[in-house]
Amino acid sequence: MEKKAKLQLLNLGGFIQSVWLPAKHALDYANKRYAEAQENLSLGEPRPPVDIDSWERFGFYGQSAVWEAYFWLHFGIDLGYFLRREGEDLLRQAFPVSPISPFTPLYPALLQTLMTDELRRNEFFPSAGYEGFRDAAAIHIPFQAALMMEASYARSPVTQSFTMAMTFISEPSWEKLIGREEWMKDDLSTERFDRALTGQLTEAAEPNKENLLAGFFRAIEHMANFRALFDTLRTTQKLEYADVKLLERRVKEICLWRLNFAAGTAKKRFFDLLDSAALAISLERDRQQLVSSSKPNVPAFGQAVHKIINEWTSGIV
Repeated sequence: MEKKAKLQLLNLGGFIQSVWLPAKHALDYANKRYAEAQENLSLGEPRPPVDIDSWERFGFYGQSAVWEAYFWLHFGIDLGYFLRREGEDLLRQAFPVSPISPFTPLYPALLQTLMTDELRRNEFFPSAGYEGFRDAAAIHIPFQAALMMEASYARSPVTQSFTMAMTFISEPSWEKLIGREEWMKDDLSTERFDRALTGQLTEAAEPNKENLLAGFFRAIEHMANFRALFDTLRTTQKLEYADVKLLERRVKEICLWRLNFAAGTAKKRFFDLLDSAALAISLERDRQQLVSSSKPNVPAFGQAVHKIINEWTSGIV
């Protein structure tokens, strides 16, 4: 086997371990939670309200994560990063035909372009509507960097809990979770916040104020890291500027559902957390025993967050 083919197989194996399996595990976890809820019903326990049903929080998240893996794999095949024959076999075997209605608000640009008859027939679909890369081979390493960065972020239980709260719980559940009186009345658990912020959670958890705030800060960090990656790529003379812009656009289209501020609801909820972030900052200062006579500069912090969000959502069709 030629060297390039071996490298592509290694890349495909890495993709399966880093992206596809975690997505499938998320869906399996949702199915397990749903089965447990059904078993409780059979034992005569009252059915939980629809807005906190396990499938709403875990099932739609798991299905969306599987779709994300599908889009990553297709993009990698189209780019030549993954071996085409093996990649197409995996597409057909691992991603059965599914109803697409729950995902319409999550992948508007991708669905408009890619949800074709070919996909419904479970066939490899074309990249209609996309201009090609001028130098696709030069994009392989940046593609890998973006893929691994997104995979690392997506695998965090804090990220999963945060995404479920931002995207999949109902408005009444959100209002109950973020209620101002509760946030002001109750103290944050320093230990739980620290565990969440440092990634010590082992599985996706029900959203609470500690892992929600930890997810808030992790999302800001992730968007800033994403911006830094592509700022660096834009200054690399070996890469075509147009190729970097196209790569950035396509990566955002794949992973935007986790932080989809263009849709409105997630953006509103994200800024609902902004006032509470000052409390978390104070908590972190106390935890590290930092001496400070001033309160966190919330307006400046808010402006910085607005800027990061605007950059994150820019360039999306």
